[in-house]
Amino acid sequence: MFRSRCKLIVLLLVGFMLTGCWDAANISSLDLATMVILEKQENKFSFTVEIVKISPQSGGEGSGGGGGKKQTYLTGTGEDFAKARRALDIQQDKPLFLGTVRTLVITGEAAANDLAEYLFRLRENQEYRQKVSIVILHDDPKVLMKAENEADQPIGFIIDDTIRTGQEKGLTCAVTVEKYINDILAKRGFIVQHIGLVDQEIRLDGYSVFRDAKLVGLIRVEEASGLLYLLAERPVWVYRLPGDGGFITAEVKLNKRKIKSTYQDGRIRFQVQLAFGATIQYKSDVKLFPLNGQNIQRYSDELNQVLSQEVRTAIEQSQNTFQCDYLDFGEAFRLAYPDEFERMDWIAEYPKTEIDISTTVDISVSDKLDIEAS
Repeated sequence: MFRSRCKLIVLLLVGFMLTGCWDAANISSLDLATMVILEKQENKFSFTVEIVKISPQSGGEGSGGGGGKKQTYLTGTGEDFAKARRALDIQQDKPLFLGTVRTLVITGEAAANDLAEYLFRLRENQEYRQKVSIVILHDDPKVLMKAENEADQPIGFIIDDTIRTGQEKGLTCAVTVEKYINDILAKRGFIVQHIGLVDQEIRLDGYSVFRDAKLVGLIRVEEASGLLYLLAERPVWVYRLPGDGGFITAEVKLNKRKIKSTYQDGRIRFQVQLAFGATIQYKSDVKLFPLNGQNIQRYSDELNQVLSQEVRTAIEQSQNTFQCDYLDFGEAFRLAYPDEFERMDWIAEYPKTEIDISTTVDISVSDKLDIEAS
């Protein structure tokens, strides 16, 4: 526990020093925030701030000192953002330092119609770090305080670490505040990562979809593979496919993504080319179906069909269900035809756009598995 506390203090000190404010104030004279929650209920806004306690644990192991939570929470409520912040400020016994905030949580009701104003406010506030994770939560924010956390780390750290780990593994895509602002100004659609609690653990469980800066729906993470193949930097997904009396498990990575647009006789068309690499890792039963050349090719063809359909579904969902280009096809078209793009209403054109999909799979077998002769 002592080591966990020391690690937390070091992280906060590093973040504090990186802001260039070390000489401006003593760290013990500030309330260090690690998470901010924006909530809206009955036309009133609330800011809840997670503040860490960094005072050393008194006594050694077994002394009984340093009990209780390492975080405290303050909430300010008002009819608008300014009044809510003012209500928060008057409760503090120390100045609030936002340079250590790693996560901004916005409830669904607050995000539904007021996300744009909050993001513009955030951009102008130089107190925050340049890179901060933004997530949507449809549950009561109080459930976050109930999340299981053996090291009793700040919830803001846990959410940010979850997103960063998912990004490193190719399971999600990160977006900066500036990207959100640019999408809003350009009247583009966009997605924001959505979190929830599963068995008292914080999980990335989907993506909230925004059109005209208004919340219009949610894409569950289980249905987001096609979306990630079009947006994420290095997407990775695992598939379990049926074979002759059993199953195979393969890890799929996107190796190459190319999107080409054409414009002729007033018709917009895209050609999406995706090249995947797949590695067969497991078989449910060695005797049921040997991995020979013929079977491997059949698995490759079946997997290719699955991948193609997932990407097609993601595109059709954006065009038909949400009628919103959060997949960045408009940016690809603008780069190829800037003059034509400026003259058209892309929001109206996108649902009518023709998008063709071409996928290939280069499949291999893990060294752990034997391949039989054809």
